[in-house]
Amino acid sequence: MMNQIKTYMLRLIFTSIILFIINSLIYDYYQRGYLFTNRSSNETIFIEQALERIPTCNEQDQSRQRALLYTLQAWSHLAHTYHIRYWIAYKTLAGYLHHYDLAPYDHDIDILIMAKHTPKLIQVKKKIIHQFISSRFIHNGL
Repeated sequence: MMNQIKTYMLRLIFTSIILFIINSLIYDYYQRGYLFTNRSSNETIFIEQALERIPTCNEQDQSRQRALLYTLQAWSHLAHTYHIRYWIAYKTLAGYLHHYDLAPYDHDIDILIMAKHTPKLIQVKKKIIHQFISSRFIHNGL
């Protein structure tokens, strides 16, 4: 009886360790954004391909949708760089679930972040503004 319990416990521990390792690898895979971002020059191609799939209501829709996609891409890079967790919400999420892309009638992107990341976002904003102002003075020779 005691031998069976030891064997069962060893199997349970071994299985738990294997599952922990697999889950850690999956978590790391998604944290690095391998599925959601591509840091190469192909990003423009992906946006243009996405624009072909998004239905339009009038001629101005595609330029607006392009701007929204580039904005979302820039936010995604910023959030990834500064480790800010976010998710899409409201009409953006509904459009994604219904159209698997932006909704043709959506005029903005709805993004939410955790409240605990708000101070970090404020610090990032200050840093980016400081970098922008510094680069403008350097570029203009001031």
